[in-house]
Amino acid sequence: MHRDQLSHLPADEREAILVRRLDRAQTALAAAERALEGRMRDLNSANRELRKREEDLVERLEMESRQLLAAQRTSGFATIFGRVGEPYQSSSQLNGLFGYPAKRAISPEDVTARIHPLDVTRIITAGQQFFASAEPNKDYQFEHRILHPENGLRWLHWSIRKEVMEGTTNAVYGSVHDITEARANERRVRALQLRAVRRVRELDNLTQELAQERERVESALDIRTRVLSHFAHQFRTPLSSLSGVVDLLRESSRTDAETEALDFAEHATERLVALVDEAIAEAQGEGDEVSLFPAPTELPHLLKQCRTFWKRVGAETSSGASVKFEFAKDLPNTVQVDAVRLRELLDCLIGFGLETKQHTVLSAEWQDGLVLILSSEAAGTFPKSQELALEPQLRRAHFLAGAMDGSLMRKTGKMPAISAFLRLDEVASKPEQATTMLNAAGEAPHILLAEDTLTIQQVVAALLEKMGCRVDIVSDGAEALAAALSHRYDAILMDSQMPVMDGVTALQKLRASGSENSQTPVIGITAHSLQEERDRLIAAGMSTCLSKPIKERDIRSALKTAIMMANGVHDDHQLFDLDRFKAAFEALPVHFHERFLAAVEADIDSYGKELTDAVNAQDAELADRKAHALKGVAANVGAIKLVDALDVFRASEGVSSGRLFSEICEQLTATRAGCGRLFAAMISDQ
Repeated sequence: MHRDQLSHLPADEREAILVRRLDRAQTALAAAERALEGRMRDLNSANRELRKREEDLVERLEMESRQLLAAQRTSGFATIFGRVGEPYQSSSQLNGLFGYPAKRAISPEDVTARIHPLDVTRIITAGQQFFASAEPNKDYQFEHRILHPENGLRWLHWSIRKEVMEGTTNAVYGSVHDITEARANERRVRALQLRAVRRVRELDNLTQELAQERERVESALDIRTRVLSHFAHQFRTPLSSLSGVVDLLRESSRTDAETEALDFAEHATERLVALVDEAIAEAQGEGDEVSLFPAPTELPHLLKQCRTFWKRVGAETSSGASVKFEFAKDLPNTVQVDAVRLRELLDCLIGFGLETKQHTVLSAEWQDGLVLILSSEAAGTFPKSQELALEPQLRRAHFLAGAMDGSLMRKTGKMPAISAFLRLDEVASKPEQATTMLNAAGEAPHILLAEDTLTIQQVVAALLEKMGCRVDIVSDGAEALAAALSHRYDAILMDSQMPVMDGVTALQKLRASGSENSQTPVIGITAHSLQEERDRLIAAGMSTCLSKPIKERDIRSALKTAIMMANGVHDDHQLFDLDRFKAAFEALPVHFHERFLAAVEADIDSYGKELTDAVNAQDAELADRKAHALKGVAANVGAIKLVDALDVFRASEGVSSGRLFSEICEQLTATRAGCGRLFAAMISDQ
């Protein structure tokens, strides 16, 4: 009812209506403020959890260092003794150190024969100096490599001294110790300590950033959207580092306990990334949009990981509420689903269950799709169906379920419950392993990685090497520019923000250099996820742009596009919007990719023939309909040149123009061939 519609009412009625409106507005404002405060509490809780994990890691590193040092002290060594003019004597362990039979007497010549060729001259010279000028009764230390006949390359440490009587050397004695493992242990300890220091520093920086953002939110609620976007962007680089460190640790994991701990850390990192993405989406007014990347996933294993995670963090609140898990045994083994989003939906349901202050049960069963039921014995625990969206956890679960072609609703019956039904596709098997990349010469692609964060360097380099690439690494834009000008690379991965010279400046200088390497494809890496930031980097000359944390599928796709252009398919990027082409296939399950390509090629052939028949018959109306249908097929896969040609054809009554129709025919042929090339280069091994 508008204000002019209230004018005929008595004053006391108008006042009551206006008071109710004011109450509703104040209630909505209070709800918004509570939601924002809850988000900040969640972020603070995540920060405390990260610090606790870092403290545990430092303690474990210190314990491992002590164990390694103790192992060094208890390792075996051999002794030697020799008087002038008499044969040298040694303990039996010296034979084992040098790889000689146990009872054989070892001479200096035997020792020299085992010394590594690169160390022989140095050790002989040092020995001569020892006998000629070394001070008596003083220990002298020597280290060198040997070639053991069974154990290969080993490192030995000598500690020897000479005994002098009446100015003449009387005897030489000392010890020799195999320090191969000790040297390796020392390097590992130093690496672990440096990693711990870096991670503590990163977490301290992250804590400071969170504190600054909290102060801004508390002091100015009217700028909360900008603040959310800002600190979410700041999360991406340290989160990428944390995720990368987890991946690196997984490579060296040996025990079930370690694997379980890494699963726990990986899920926590994924949840943080999801929170960051959600914050950015809400800051941009896109909080209800969910992008899915389905892939074959072991459903029982995913549910088991979820249960283990919540048992580990403690699926119980201070009020005594708890969540139990009941998963059916007849669930399909492999389903097509975005595993990260499914875990997020499970976490939302479990989180809400803990908030109810009642004992709840989360069950999972299969009924032509996954059915999740969160139930409670207490009446009134769950909101009514029309009130589900008022609960933040359930609101997110609602949109996730909808994105998975399912629904979230309140069930009535003996036990109140919230039910989520997800339409997941059963698949027979997992996709094949991705193939190794090759460049135009059929060799391993040579990639330059320009990134200043050490952990991200390690993670991205490991991904590239896994794909079969050779990798050179630099840490700032100036080094990247020098390397790109002096070497021929198949592609460059360039962080947009680096010390000395940022990535955009380095790129612009490379493009302006006019050298034979000036047009090397450059893939941007940024901590921002905003589309305008990616557009800015692409406008500066980058081939494409990846957001942190970097996923293997994204880097593989970007590199394949770059290498594809170098392999002589560079004209296809003028025929197609490559991002739109990739998105058309990635929106489908993997096992539909080839079917979709075949359908596109068949549509191009059939609609092209029908358009040709209509033009030959001079049927303008039929030609327009077929051109419109053909434009829809082209637009679906980003065939921009064909779309433009069809628009011109339709706008200018092209049925009577041989030149315009000839252009259509050329674009049809090029588009059909380009679809096959791009599919082979960008999609086929995903």
